[in-house]
Parts: sequence; structure tokens; C-alpha cells
Amino acid sequence: MIRKAESKDISGIMGVVKEAHTKSISNNVPLDPKTLRTNIQICVLSAEHFVVVVELDGEIEGALIGVTHQLWYSRKKQAADLFFYVTDNGKGWGAKLMRRVIMLGINSGIGDSDRTRKLYERMGATRIGDSFVLPQE
Repeated sequence: MIRKAESKDISGIMGVVKEAHTKSISNNVPLDPKTLRTNIQICVLSAEHFVVVVELDGEIEGALIGVTHQLWYSRKKQAADLFFYVTDNGKGWGAKLMRRVIMLGINSGIGDSDRTRKLYERMGATRIGDSFVLPQE
């Protein structure tokens, strides 16, 4: 099931983030568990962020961490994702999870970004830009 994250989910979300990081193009950047825990906790507790999880059989198998902001021309808010990942055990839940936000990106370099782009397009998303990563010298 997909539900709003609670403080009790922080360790499970950390596990999902750690798995995603191993598949990321930035996997050579070491994760700092204390920083990761603190930032996930901030996101879970913040009114300006939202965190939803995929929970299956009591385990966190996916997470979407988003940030909300007021549109500069309106009183309405929109949400953009910061982190979106579903484990192999949560396969099939990604599309349901992504429907929780308005704007999605493919900026992490996790796994097959072309596959993710195709998923977004199948869900009706419209491409509005590109992101680039420069190689380190």
C-alpha cells in the first residue's frame, strides 16, 4: 500500500535510498548515514516536504520524497520530486507512487533513465526540459 510516511519509517526509507544509491551514477560519493537520517527526518516532519512510501508485508519497498512550493503566479502549490525509487520487491508500484506529484525529474542517474522516461511518458507526463551531468576532470 502507498501511504504517507511516518517517523517510524525513517530506517526503512534509508534502506531504500541506500539501495538506490548503489545503482546511481554518483555511487562513488559516500553516503553519510547520520546526514541521510537527519535529512529524511526533516522531510518527513516538514510541512514543505512530503514523503510517501510503498509498504508491502511490513517492509518499506519504495519512497517518493517531494518538495512543495507556491507557484510564483498563484496561491496554489505544486510538488516536485527529490527522490523516487521502488525496489525490485515493490515492482509494479512505481506508477501509482509517481501519480502523487505534478513534476517529476530524472536527475539521480539511478538505473535505466530511459526506462524511467518511458514510464513517465506512458503515464501522460510531458517532457519540459533536460538535465545534464558533466564528467569530473
